[in-house]
Amino acid sequence: MISGLFAVVLAVVAVHAVAQPKQQDSAVSAMPQSQAVPAPAAAQLPPSLIAGTSAGAVVQTDQQAIRDQISGIVAGIAKLEGRPSTPWWATALTALGAALVGGLVSARVAYGTQQRLLNHQEVQAQNRAKVEEALLTMKSSFDETLSSRKASFDEGLADRKASFDENLAEKKALTEAEQTRFKWQIQQLTELYGPLCTLLGQSNHVYRLMNEVLCAQDSNRFRFLPNSTNGDLDGKLFEIVDSTSGEWRRFRAIIDWDQVYGSNLGVDAYLDEVIEIGSRISGVVTDKAGLVLVHHGELLDSFSQYLAHYRVLRQLHAQSSCSAETRLDSKLVTPLVVRESAAFPIKIQSLAKAGLGELLGELAKSTIQGKKN
Repeated sequence: MISGLFAVVLAVVAVHAVAQPKQQDSAVSAMPQSQAVPAPAAAQLPPSLIAGTSAGAVVQTDQQAIRDQISGIVAGIAKLEGRPSTPWWATALTALGAALVGGLVSARVAYGTQQRLLNHQEVQAQNRAKVEEALLTMKSSFDETLSSRKASFDEGLADRKASFDENLAEKKALTEAEQTRFKWQIQQLTELYGPLCTLLGQSNHVYRLMNEVLCAQDSNRFRFLPNSTNGDLDGKLFEIVDSTSGEWRRFRAIIDWDQVYGSNLGVDAYLDEVIEIGSRISGVVTDKAGLVLVHHGELLDSFSQYLAHYRVLRQLHAQSSCSAETRLDSKLVTPLVVRESAAFPIKIQSLAKAGLGELLGELAKSTIQGKKN
């Protein structure tokens, strides 16, 4: 629309410019004859011409000459103004040229506008494509980073879970091991060391009561030596006068059995009780020897010695308990010969007591540790 208005304006300007000289020429030719030559123009005529204007022909001739001069003057003025006379078709041709020029200008402007619009749309499309490509690149990078971080997080979580499970399994294994060890120690305490120490202590207490009775019955043959370095577990040493050498020596029940049992010294019942307790000790040692602490191999050796000792002691007791008639009818007519090696293994008491103390200490630590956990 703007280009069309511009073309019309150009056409109007061109028509006005062409039509203005023609209007001036028409105005000059249409002037009346009486007013064709103004006063200033007549004053400029030669005097001879003005003086001879008496007749009518002369006047007409003069008027024609004046018109010709005026026309020459007007033509001269037109040449001076740069506006030569144009034919009648010049206006239409000028208008047509102006319309063509306006159309061409309008088409060029419309083409330029359309081209700029297309270029702008193309630039926008390119920019949009770049933005979309950048967004896709950013999204791809973000997804890749997110995936990498997720994989790293999952891997770290899996590692932490594996470490936690491993630690938990280790703790569980340790707990189970501690529980198993605790139960084993309880079994060692309740089935071997506890009963063994109790029975040994009971046997030793009965044995000491018998020693006191013998000292009271015959102080010339029996005595106590307190605080002896070679004494029993309680630090006392019970001695008897040797029947052969007449010297004091350690009393050994298995060696000196015939001198005290059945000799009316009032100790037979004590010795019967010692045999009964020995039977129970023998049962514990035989049945529960597998519960001995792994580093107490020496205690196992003491078990073997005690079982041999008890076997001989029981035979002596059986022989002494038989009546005279039974002895004659049995194979026990010949007294049993006993050596020092069959005596009671004194070390079994200290070994059993040491094992009991160790177990009690370990169980106390396990109980305290369990309360802390």
